[in-house]
Formats: sequence, structure tokens, C-alpha cells
Amino acid sequence: MVHPKPPRVTSEVAAHVLLVQHERDDWVTSLVNVYEARPDRPSLHYNIAVTTHEHILVDNILRVVGHETHCLAPIPSHGLVAWYLQLPLRRGQPLAGRSGYGISLQIWQFRLADYLPSAAASSVPQQGPMLLQPKTQKRIICLDDALVEESEVSQQTDSVPSYAVRLRAGDLHSQVPSIVEIHGEPTENKIVDELKHWGHDCFVFQFAGHHEFLCLSRDRIPDDSLQHYIFGTSDGTDPNAAFLHSHQGEVLQELDCMKLLHSLGYFKTTIQEITQCLPDVFKVTFVHQVSTLDPGSLNLRQPTPWPDRISGDLRQQPKPSFCLDELPDECGSCRLRL
Repeated sequence: MVHPKPPRVTSEVAAHVLLVQHERDDWVTSLVNVYEARPDRPSLHYNIAVTTHEHILVDNILRVVGHETHCLAPIPSHGLVAWYLQLPLRRGQPLAGRSGYGISLQIWQFRLADYLPSAAASSVPQQGPMLLQPKTQKRIICLDDALVEESEVSQQTDSVPSYAVRLRAGDLHSQVPSIVEIHGEPTENKIVDELKHWGHDCFVFQFAGHHEFLCLSRDRIPDDSLQHYIFGTSDGTDPNAAFLHSHQGEVLQELDCMKLLHSLGYFKTTIQEITQCLPDVFKVTFVHQVSTLDPGSLNLRQPTPWPDRISGDLRQQPKPSFCLDELPDECGSCRLRL
């Protein structure tokens, strides 16, 4: 029985039955309902039984129906729509089928207007060669004057990379953004100029080689008994090496800074520079020495040669490990007897 049922042309047809002879596991037979719309001739509607592979392709159905050259050509002259139940069949997408499928196929012929350019496109006048030279006024333009200087500046700024630097507020009066974008290598002066565009006027100090800066208000009142230290590494690769330290008492010297770094886990450090930025603010630049093991040369042990094989005579004549006649009755003070 064919499912789904094809549309009834006459009332005498109650069902469609397919009789399959010499059935194969990889072949299926489907009933294809063809609707062929022709503009100059009456439309056709007919049913045809098509035997294909179990993976049904619309390309194979078109070959059996006879419209392969019309619909599958590089420039097709006919259009097609095929479906099974609610599932459309597209070229190159197989449908897992079985015998008794009812497949619908609609084919129509393209009109000649479909191959012609549209009226809107044809109404546009074509720009052809101009044979009549109108009277024009010549003007000499210097190329250097025509170039805009701003374009050169914009090209130079585009070639310079931008960096996102992190800002820290050193006091409650410095309400600065956490991250700002700087064109080119970030410096303290560039950060000061950038913050002025945001309406902030403050001191800016860099954590050595890190892209991180400390912002202090210019109206702050320093405490003579308290010093603040800005620590940072020269290369700026370790993000945890950029930190602040406040100390009460005498000013820290190099040895005191090394003791502080040792307590924080930086066991091998070298203090490169200690700079006084403000009366109570100091910048400490250090280098963390990381020990690495020298792999050295690998001494590969050469395998020793195999010992000589025992001759066959010795293997065939077993000998005792020791002679019982040569041993005393008692061995030493332990009184062992054999």
C-alpha cells in the first residue's frame, strides 16, 4: 500500500498497491506523483513507480522521470519541488526509504523573462566612451597640498600599539578609573595627561616595569612618621611582585628591603634602585633571581656485552657445587653438621 495516498483523480480509485518482484534489501520502489506545469501546453499529472536505492535521492527520481537535463543542468530550464509527507527533498540529501512511499514532484518551466535582466537594471544608462569633449577649465593641483595632514597623523597613531594599564588609588581622595588605555609605551607623564582629560589632577608613580601605576592626590597631607614603598620588578612579568608597603620608623635601606622581600617568598633578590618620589613615598625596583638547574650532559650508560655461552660439554656433565669429603664434621663454633 502506498502511503501517503496520492490525490484521487477519479472516484473509482480506492488505493494504490505496488507489486515488487525479485525484491532486494537495498532497493525500494516508490510511487511518484508528478505535477508538470507547462505554460504553452496543458499541465500534466501522472503517477509513476520508481525503483531506486534505499537512500532515495531526488536526482535519481529526475533521471527516471526524464527531467534530468532540464532541472540538473548548470543553467536549468525547469524548476522543481519534491516532498514526502512534510519533509522536503533537496539535492544531495538522501531520504531513508522503504517500498510504498508516496512522493510528490512538481516541475515547472521557467519563463523567458527569468533569463533577461530586469527592467530597472536595463533602464539605467550605460556609461560608454565619451566622443565629444566638452569645454573644461584646467586646474593644476599639487599632490602634496591635496593630501590631508590629519590622515598622516591617523596612520601614524594606528601603527602605534595601545596598552591597557591598571591604576591604583593611593588615598580616598583619588577617585580614578581602574583601567585606562594609553597609545604607545605607558609612562607616568602620559598617565597624568590622560587623567587630566577625566578631570583628575594627581601624582602618578609606576610600579617599576609593570603596567600598573599608583595615583596620589596632590592635596594629601603626608605623615612624617610613616613611609610608603612602591615595590616592583624591572621586567614586570610577575603580577604579584607589584605591591605597596607602609612602614613606621626609620627609612628602609637595601638590606631592610631584602629582608621584607625574603619574608614574602622572594628569597633571591637584587635591589636595583631605591628612588624617593615624595617626602614619604619611595619606589623600590628589584630583580627576583630564579634558580634553574643545569641539565648538563647526559651520560648514557653503554650496555655491557653478553657473556660467552657455556659449552655443551659443561652443560651435559653436571658437577656438585662442593665436595662433601673435604668438609669437616663440624663447621666452627656453631656446630653445624652436613
